[in-house]
Amino acid sequence: MKCPVCSVDAGRWHESGCGWEQCPYCGGHLVACLCRTRPPLDDRIPWSGFCPWLNACQEFGFFEKKVHGKWMPCHTDALFALPDIRRLLQECAWDRLRQRFVRRKKAAA
Repeated sequence: MKCPVCSVDAGRWHESGCGWEQCPYCGGHLVACLCRTRPPLDDRIPWSGFCPWLNACQEFGFFEKKVHGKWMPCHTDALFALPDIRRLLQECAWDRLRQRFVRRKKAAA
């Protein structure tokens, strides 16, 4: 699948300024991240053919749907379920070495 924003093929780097390119340092959108340096080409993450945030939500089962005007967690197969990116960013951290989201360790009580 081509990138829906810059139309590059899977396995290739996004075009400069593409809104779907992921920052290799923080895991966020490269164009909007607060990282101080722009990654060199050999550090950038090529387009995989799939949205990295959606893949992570699927892996962790983070989905939500609107119920009576409020967003509520739900199963991935629920009618009108959408990926819960906010929950992903709250409960997971970006692992730069593995270039993937991992669950945050909970603090001991």
